[in-house]
Amino acid sequence: TSDDLYDELQKTAEANGSRLILCTGSLPAVDWMGSAALDSCEEVKVTQVKPPKAWLGTPAEADHPDLLKIIEPRTLFEGSARKAATLFPKNANVAAMLAL
Repeated sequence: TSDDLYDELQKTAEANGSRLILCTGSLPAVDWMGSAALDSCEEVKVTQVKPPKAWLGTPAEADHPDLLKIIEPRTLFEGSARKAATLFPKNANVAAMLAL
């Protein structure tokens, strides 16, 4: 999720006569994101909804001691895609894709 990683991947692809193609995974709108980047789109909001147990073993567990008792929607993180991918690597594959 760093600029250095992206640059390294891009250079490796170019050095081998290839293109860097990032898989869309669970973000079918990645095509839209690519198109939006060509225009004046400056901000995108992503909302992920997961069951509380999906956040066990992440910083969300420490920040929300009642994690497993949550029954109503609750915001566990707000921030950049890069930060989400760094803090929640198992939960934020969409954010990791956006961060690159």
